[in-house]
This record gives sequence, structure tokens and C-alpha cells, in this order.
Amino acid sequence: MGANTLIGWAKHSFNPWKGCEMKSRGCVRCYMFRHAIRWGQDPTLVSRSSEDVWKSPYRWNQQLQGNEPVKDRIVFMNSMSDFFIPHADAWREEVYPILEQTSKLLYLILTKYPERVMNRLPQNWSTKDYPNGYSHVIIGTSVEDQKAAELRIPE
Repeated sequence: MGANTLIGWAKHSFNPWKGCEMKSRGCVRCYMFRHAIRWGQDPTLVSRSSEDVWKSPYRWNQQLQGNEPVKDRIVFMNSMSDFFIPHADAWREEVYPILEQTSKLLYLILTKYPERVMNRLPQNWSTKDYPNGYSHVIIGTSVEDQKAAELRIPE
């Protein structure tokens, strides 16, 4: 869960927890559910990953010089869960220092919980040090169709 990935547009995937819930119709086609079942796991059980997984971003960051192409620095966050899932509230605060300290990496966080994002960002997200948030972390929402986009992306 914390290694190179088969996801074509990312170099790594970082899954500090795994497991999710069927939040919308788009979840029916989510590969996480299929993979978990294939591996004999309950896909709806949200569980914390090993400490080795949590240390992975530090290793990846250390391997970079800082001038690599963007495609070699992209980390897809929570490909096996959702970063803002309520079940992970107890662990999320522990991830922010990792993100902050591994700034050679470019993190992409996609969520089906955009309504939870603003109240769950770290305290230093919009300070003089980071007036626009962490510049190497991109947060977006995933949508399956126009109806879902209209619900999740307010005007």
C-alpha cells in the first residue's frame, strides 16, 4: 500500500489506512472493493496501515533530487480509501506532518467528501508559512457524473 503503483499517472500510492464505504453510485465500480474482496478482506473495514507504510513518503522524498519531472513525484493519496472518510478522523492529523516534511513529492488527494475538507485541514494550512495551503498538495473531488458534480462541487 505504500510503494510504486500500477496507476499510470502516479509514481506512488500512499495508503495510511485502507477500507471505505459506498458513499455514492460511483463507488460501485471502485477497484478497491474488488481488490479487497479478492484478497479476502472486508472492504468496508477501515483500518490503519503498518508503520512501514507510514514511513514510505520519507523514503521516496529522500530519493529525489528535487528537479525530477512532475510525473516522477506524484503520490496518489488513499487509492484504497478516502482521505476524508469519517472513520479515519483519528489518524488524519498524523498524516499532515508527513505531507509537510516531504515537499519534494506532489500529493494528489481525491475525495468524495469535499464537504469535510475545510474543517479537517491542519492548523498551519492557511498561515503566513502556507498562505494557500501546502503548495505540493492538490485536493480535488471525484465525481461519477454531472449530477454528482453538481452535488459535490458548489458554485
